[in-house]
Order: sequence, then C-alpha cells, then structure tokens
Amino acid sequence: ARDVRGLASRALSADVTVARGPEPSAYGISLYLLDPDGNQVEVFAEETA
Repeated sequence: ARDVRGLASRALSADVTVARGPEPSAYGISLYLLDPDGNQVEVFAEETA
C-alpha cells in the first residue's frame, strides 16, 4: 500500500493526472490515473496485515 502512495507522489511530480486516490477499499488501496488519451487506469495493492 505504501508503494501506491509513493506512486501517487511520483505521478504528480511527473505531471500525470491523478483522477482519484490513493484511497482505501475493502481489500487494499487504489489509485486512479488518467493515461494520455484520458482513460482511467487503476493501480491496486493489497493491504498486508
């Protein structure tokens, strides 16, 4: 999950559009980015106990 949070920071630094997140879900953490064509891409990581 920490990697998803780090990816969000790196994406913002690289001028990648973060549509949503990172946000917790029932099974882990999700981050939603937009690709150059405006398609939403989900990055997901399971939470480890």
